[in-house]
Amino acid sequence: MTIASSYPSVSRSGAKVKLVAVAKDEAPYLAEWVHHHLHFGFDEIEIYINRTSDNSEQILNKICLHHPNVSFQYADWIDACHDNVRRQLQFIIYAKAFAEAKSAGRVDFIMFLDIDEMWTPNNMQKKVGDYLIDYLDADSVSFGWINEQGGNEAFQTISSSINGQLSPLVKTAVNVRAEMVEVALHLPKTKRLENKVFGGESFLGQPTNRECLHPDLIRIREVMIVHRMFRSESEYIATLGRGRPSDDFPLKLNRGGYNKASGAHTVFALQPPAYLAYRTAYSEFIHACLLADDLQYAQQSVLARCDWVLDNLTSMPVEVLDQVLRVFEGCSDEVKRRVVESIKVSGMLETLDNRQNALTLAMRVRPLNFQLAKYIMAKAALL
Repeated sequence: MTIASSYPSVSRSGAKVKLVAVAKDEAPYLAEWVHHHLHFGFDEIEIYINRTSDNSEQILNKICLHHPNVSFQYADWIDACHDNVRRQLQFIIYAKAFAEAKSAGRVDFIMFLDIDEMWTPNNMQKKVGDYLIDYLDADSVSFGWINEQGGNEAFQTISSSINGQLSPLVKTAVNVRAEMVEVALHLPKTKRLENKVFGGESFLGQPTNRECLHPDLIRIREVMIVHRMFRSESEYIATLGRGRPSDDFPLKLNRGGYNKASGAHTVFALQPPAYLAYRTAYSEFIHACLLADDLQYAQQSVLARCDWVLDNLTSMPVEVLDQVLRVFEGCSDEVKRRVVESIKVSGMLETLDNRQNALTLAMRVRPLNFQLAKYIMAKAALL
């Protein structure tokens, strides 16, 4: 189902900005994410939901009813393409959204964020368009990134004092007048390459990764992208069970563990009076859109998926066992115990076909879980 909107224009002097996201089973977080970016003046918000089994549609329907500049549509049609194509789902959607924004001519910039990424000014008041009005001559404007540390309580809204690690990665607002060469997750390629970092400097990347900031440019700025990939332990584990569009593994393996993020530790402090007003506005948003029951249901679904992940590792190939263990690094001892027990009873290790392969796997596993490595070596002795 597609929710259409006329997207009424916003009367102010700032630049007009559209925000686009791709979401899979993110129902507990959609309301906070949409409200957050409406609060900071994004003129249009469009969400593509794909391969989704939760109540995202119900939540988005209610939000769209009250906020006509928010829309959503399904992107499952991409799954009808060849396997090599559907693995590029996110890039296809980004390219489509950029072309449509360019053709429509209603906005000056388009930005692509995931649902766990939040564009956040530390004053908690100024709008995105008021910042970007000074960059209308640039092809793109990149914002620095902070990986927020997870906490003990599940489903917490963004904190007034964000503890985390500075990352060299960025997220980028792209001028719709730019000539797009290639969309990308963090820094799209444009023809002129007039790329800026928020703050005024020209974008300078790293030799090994053009989408990462040069070390001289990495610092806390007035606006940051807050990456909430950890949240709480149970939520982190649940996200692992969503997999990735780019591979067929049922477990997301591109994580280094819970609260495991490189970079210098920092604190991104939000101004208290404006932050309290923001929290009040969010509560009013939930009430106005009648979302309380939907969010409670969505949260229970996440906790259930956490248990499912811990108990069902049966479909992971034994060749990636060390990667499976790595994504649970930083988790509690109880979680690690459940992971090992699930692996032992899953039948995964029964696919080891010779002693040398088993011994090699044991050596890869040993730094991550010594007891499981011993268990594998004992099995190797029987081959």
